[in-house]
Amino acid sequence: MKRWFICIALVGAVGLTPVEAGAPAKKKLLVITESKGFVHPVVRRGKDDALSLVEKTFIEWGQKSGFFEVTCSQDSRKEITAENLKNFDAVWFYTTGELPLSDVQKADLLAFVRSGKGFGGCHSAADTFYKWKEYGDLIGAYFAGHPPGYQKIRVLVEDTKHPATKHFGESFAIEDEIYKYKEPYSRKSLNVLMRIDPESHKNLWRPDGDNPLAWTRDYGKGRVFYTALGHADHVWRDPRFQQHVLGGLKYIFFMENPK
Repeated sequence: MKRWFICIALVGAVGLTPVEAGAPAKKKLLVITESKGFVHPVVRRGKDDALSLVEKTFIEWGQKSGFFEVTCSQDSRKEITAENLKNFDAVWFYTTGELPLSDVQKADLLAFVRSGKGFGGCHSAADTFYKWKEYGDLIGAYFAGHPPGYQKIRVLVEDTKHPATKHFGESFAIEDEIYKYKEPYSRKSLNVLMRIDPESHKNLWRPDGDNPLAWTRDYGKGRVFYTALGHADHVWRDPRFQQHVLGGLKYIFFMENPK
């Protein structure tokens, strides 16, 4: 399986500028888009192992500047090792199913984040590793299903100062495949950034009406960011979503653990 090395940046929208002389060394991000369950079209590679839409989106960001470097891979077993993770500052998952990691590799990933590194994921990263409870704790919740098709919802922003959500204002509307979540989801361990407005959706799933769409958490000395959005290709082309993801990356790379 090919590994794609891309230079990308957190630019204008999240307050960072292109690399200048004397700037700190580039951060390095490992993006895993491996699917052992449903293969989302946005991460499906084309003929001759051509890049997926998600990977092309990162390339587009990279063409504008070069603040950090990205390695894109669909071979987690090759990439997630203690030795290889020394080359990265954060790992990002857009994955499904039980990835073929050994127990040692699983421990390596957790130790990587606990040591002060970053972990990010979107959409089906929560539809991954159901048999590995420690992963559920890391990501913050497991996928529990979704209504058919795309749903147009209104989103309530709870943290209007976070770099991943401050551009949304207090609320916004979006259409995507909307996930519901089950344990280990708990506000006791997560900083929920935004949730579904209960007035905009007739079939809310949790008895408490708390249906989150993005959150952060600290994990040892490390930082975790997750967003439920990102199933549809039009979402990946939406500048608001792009700024949302870039803000999440800014958080896992640069910000202190939440208080």
